Amino acid sequence: MQKWIRVLVYLFFIVAFIFLSENLISKAEHYSAISYSKNLYHLAIIFINIIFGALLGMEYIINEKRKKGAWKINFPKFVILFLPALLFNLYFIALVFNAAWIQNLNFLYRAVVATNIISTIFGYSIMTILKKE
Repeated sequence: MQKWIRVLVYLFFIVAFIFLSENLISKAEHYSAISYSKNLYHLAIIFINIIFGALLGMEYIINEKRKKGAWKINFPKFVILFLPALLFNLYFIALVFNAAWIQNLNFLYRAVVATNIISTIFGYSIMTILKKE
């Protein structure tokens, strides 16, 4: 029974975060429309998706915290999942600020879904690259 309660609380936090993030994104979109600048809107989407991914990985880190042992970095997950997601997120943030050196690589930013998925993967990988041995 306790596991069911824990899962329901976890689900409540995820659903509450989704509603809160939609509210924040709509406010950022409204501000962007007034100021004629989409920077805040795009940054809000990136950081909200990173936080959402971290929320998804929260259960893993809580389970690992209960184990005994020293914390270690899961190196394959770090190299295969974390580093590419970090680089793509830095790329997306650089595009938001119109970095001149990155304009030639503008093909990735057109896919908004890619921004959402990669930011969520980055947040999830932040929470799951550590493990206890």
